[in-house]
Amino acid sequence: MHSENKIHRNLFPPVDSADESGLLALSLDIDTDYLQAAYRNGIFPWPVEEEYILWFSPPSRAILEFSDFHISRRAGREFRKRGFKLRINENFSAVIRECSFPRAPEDGTWITEKIIKAYSEFNQQGFALSFETLNPEGKLVGGLYGVLIGTYFSGESMFHRESAASKFALAGAVEYLGKQGLTWLDAQVISENLIQFGVKEIPRSEFIKKLRPAINN
Repeated sequence: MHSENKIHRNLFPPVDSADESGLLALSLDIDTDYLQAAYRNGIFPWPVEEEYILWFSPPSRAILEFSDFHISRRAGREFRKRGFKLRINENFSAVIRECSFPRAPEDGTWITEKIIKAYSEFNQQGFALSFETLNPEGKLVGGLYGVLIGTYFSGESMFHRESAASKFALAGAVEYLGKQGLTWLDAQVISENLIQFGVKEIPRSEFIKKLRPAINN
């Protein structure tokens, strides 16, 4: 265990050495050792095309405190109308593949083949999982995947093929993770879409303080 923790500490420089954008390091490769070291130290990857992996620890971090989480009444009605069902970690490969497809008006995707391979292996090791939205016919129509270490969860990406399907997966994730003892999740970078759910930004130093006890649980 001691040697494993040493690897987790030493693969990356200290997070406070990141530049103003949060860029900390660059690598050609990504694997489960990189992922372990990154998430245990408040770092996440962002590929540039297929060749390079950029590693970030931004000065402000987006998080969702479960006590702040909310879904609109309209979305709740849509959930009931569509008859969605939640499945957990039954089809990780399909979820990450769906998340990798470009979304209009974007032409590309950050979920490259390198990313899919690394996170799929992380899933097999028990450190990544998916939340899957099925319609009444049992078809996968939405979902999200993320990294779970101890009582720390980092949401990576969501997708939907039917209206409100990704919101349903997020609501299911918050409920499931809450039952596992988690009280918040890492949303990494703030966006208007995330703000609607109660996501907020905190300084990196505060994020690291929340992260340390969570990953050691």
